[in-house]
Amino acid sequence: MAIIITPASTRALTTPDEVARQLGIKADADNAPRLIELILAASAAIEGTLRRTLTLQQYEEHVYVAASRPAVLSHTPVRTITIDGIAGLLGREVDVGTGLLSLPAGTHVVTYWAGHDLPGSDPRPDGAPPADPMRFHLPVAITRAATLLAASYWHSSARDPWVKSETVDGVGSQSFGNIGSAVEVDALLAPHRDVPVA
Repeated sequence: MAIIITPASTRALTTPDEVARQLGIKADADNAPRLIELILAASAAIEGTLRRTLTLQQYEEHVYVAASRPAVLSHTPVRTITIDGIAGLLGREVDVGTGLLSLPAGTHVVTYWAGHDLPGSDPRPDGAPPADPMRFHLPVAITRAATLLAASYWHSSARDPWVKSETVDGVGSQSFGNIGSAVEVDALLAPHRDVPVA
């Protein structure tokens, strides 16, 4: 089991500006606190759905490597690694995308940074590896899913979530819900379920 040594500086998988653009509003001082709250809720829901942490954090794991069975780190993509106090080589001792370790049999203490560079993720955690947008940027599909989900939270917060439709005789009716958004969010996340996002 991995222990978090240095937590993420943010867990937001999208930015207030992206969600505001989706909603057609401004991410000004009036809207920003609510947007951030909704973004964090959407980001937590996505990480829960994908069953993994996407944000950049530092971890420590005590790993047992058997001669007949390789070990795998709990979090990916692996950004830097130290094995038993000695700097390791990405691609040689650990596969960046899968976390598969190539180490001699035995118990090892592995300290590593893993996770993605998030949109607007400055400041970075103290001691974090430098940003590498070519290899470690959060996939655009996940950012889009977080944007759509946060926007749907915004729309649903303005009404009673149990009311699915309203009808006014002689005027018309309206159905509520963001079925299109839910389907799109699910489709955007589907390729990232149960596989390392690298």
